[in-house]
Amino acid sequence: MPDGNITFYDRFARFYEAANPRRPEEFECHRRMALGSASVLELCCGTGTLIPAFLAVTPDCTGLDAAPAMLDRARERHPGAVFHQADMRQFDLGRQFDHVVCAFNSFLHLLDDDDAVAALRRMATHCAPGGKVVIETFNVLPKFMPHATRGAELSRFDDPETGTPLVAIEDSDFDPATRISDVRWRIEEARTGRVLVSESYRMRAYQADEIANLCDRAGLTITARYGDHALTPFHSLSTHQITVACRADAKKENLP
Repeated sequence: MPDGNITFYDRFARFYEAANPRRPEEFECHRRMALGSASVLELCCGTGTLIPAFLAVTPDCTGLDAAPAMLDRARERHPGAVFHQADMRQFDLGRQFDHVVCAFNSFLHLLDDDDAVAALRRMATHCAPGGKVVIETFNVLPKFMPHATRGAELSRFDDPETGTPLVAIEDSDFDPATRISDVRWRIEEARTGRVLVSESYRMRAYQADEIANLCDRAGLTITARYGDHALTPFHSLSTHQITVACRADAKKENLP
C-alpha cells in the first residue's frame, strides 16, 4: 500500500467505522464464504470490521494491516483475534490459512501490476493446500467507474468520542488512462463546517480479465467469480467482482 494511503487510514482511524457503516449482506457474504475454514487471514483488515464474521466460523482469525492506528482499534475491539502490522506486498507470518481474504476494495490500493502480483503471491504462499483466496473489488463498467467529484457528501454520523454530528465529504480526480483515482476525504462538523481532518489516498480500478491475468502470474487459479454479496454468478453488468482462487493442488469451491 502506498505510504500516503497508510497516512490516510491512520488519520481517519477514529472515524472509520462510524463514517463507513457496513450492510448485513456484506457480513453474511464473507461469513458464508469462510464456512468450513479452520483458520482465516484477512489482509487490509483495518479496524477489524469483518473479524466478527470470521470469528463466527473459527476462533483462529488473523488480521493484517499497514496502518498502526487502524490496528490499535482492531486489537481493542477484537481481543480474540491476532493482528499484525505489515505491508500486503511483503509479509511472512510463518504459517498458512484455509481462507485468505482481501475485502472492501482494499486490493485497489495496489497501483501497478508488479505490486498486485507481489501481494497475490503473498496470499498464495499463506494459503493452505485446499484453501481459498478471496478478492473483493467493484466491477469496472462506465457507469460504475470513478468520476471526478467535488464536495460529494458520503455520510453523516456522530463523532464516536464526543457525539458531535459530523459529515464526511469527498473530492476526487480520475485518470482514465491509468484508471487511478486521487481521492481526498475531509471530516467536518455538521453545524459549523469546521474541518477536523483532511487527507487523501489513491486507488486503481482493475478489470476482470486483469485480475485473472494477475492471479495466473502469481500462481493462483480462479475457481469462481461472483457479482454481488448474494454470491450470484459474475456477469458483465455485475456491480462487484468477488474472485475466488486457489493453489494448483486445490479443488473447485463448493459453497454451502
